[in-house]
Amino acid sequence: MKRILHGLLAVWPPLALASISFGLAASTSPSLIDMGIWDNIAAYGAGLVFMTDVGARYAEFRKARAKIAEFEGSPALGTVFYQLGTYHKRSWCQRTALRWAATDVLGPRGGMIVTLWYKALGYRWWHVLPDGTFSRQSPFLKAGFWSSVVGVKA
Repeated sequence: MKRILHGLLAVWPPLALASISFGLAASTSPSLIDMGIWDNIAAYGAGLVFMTDVGARYAEFRKARAKIAEFEGSPALGTVFYQLGTYHKRSWCQRTALRWAATDVLGPRGGMIVTLWYKALGYRWWHVLPDGTFSRQSPFLKAGFWSSVVGVKA
């Protein structure tokens, strides 16, 4: 039961956004300016993108959980946390997946280690957009970002 709960908590950010998108797509007039059917189609499309992101984040959660479990109790666990933390720091969804993977394997202290490490790097709860969103190197303009959202290698 706890493993299922941790899996759901690892993917809750894109899951919540997908449910909001699908709810807007099902409503009769989801925006202040009614554009006909196009706003419903756009909301449904966004919901599909978020659902593929749920699958990708769950896959990352499982990989991180397996890696942490492999090195649990080993002196190399600190190195593994550093490698996983560096890879997963790009977005809020990835940081959440890693935090719950560590909690699943090591208990509450594992999640606290990840939380404190990201806090030391300067990340706070309001950092929900990927790093570099408002720059020329925005991840939204790169194929690698979209391949990670869908869950395939670029």
